[in-house]
Amino acid sequence: MTEFKRCPHCAAPMQVYRWQYSASFLIGLHAIYKLDAAGKVPAEGVKKNDLCLTNNNWSRFYFSKYWSLIEEVSPAHWVITQKGRDFIEGNAAIPKYVWIYRGESIPKPDDDLAIQSAVTVDMINPELVDKERAIEDSTPFKSPEAFTQSSFFQ
Repeated sequence: MTEFKRCPHCAAPMQVYRWQYSASFLIGLHAIYKLDAAGKVPAEGVKKNDLCLTNNNWSRFYFSKYWSLIEEVSPAHWVITQKGRDFIEGNAAIPKYVWIYRGESIPKPDDDLAIQSAVTVDMINPELVDKERAIEDSTPFKSPEAFTQSSFFQ
């Protein structure tokens, strides 16, 4: 088991986590984008159940907040941001990685040797999405083909 440095005041782990954006993050983002485009997102935002996501896809959707693609407008209610819309539509790139420290996104640590490159929606492999969808069939998309045939993969 890895031992982390601990805060001398509260004993919380002092660990920086790195997350990489991947195809599985798109399922929830695309679901809220479709609702938003259809005008079905109320001002107070949508709840987890409104998106019909599995727990696995929900956790990936939740982490999209660190890329500023979604925003929590009230407890457990979410909206897609303009940056999220631009990303889905292929008009914006996002960093490949984010670094998270105690629940907050932080600038890239200087000592990290990983190259931080940009990701655009067209760089994400649709076959990975198909594989994810085959495993988790309770997402809002009726078939893997429906997801990969969506406008942002064309």
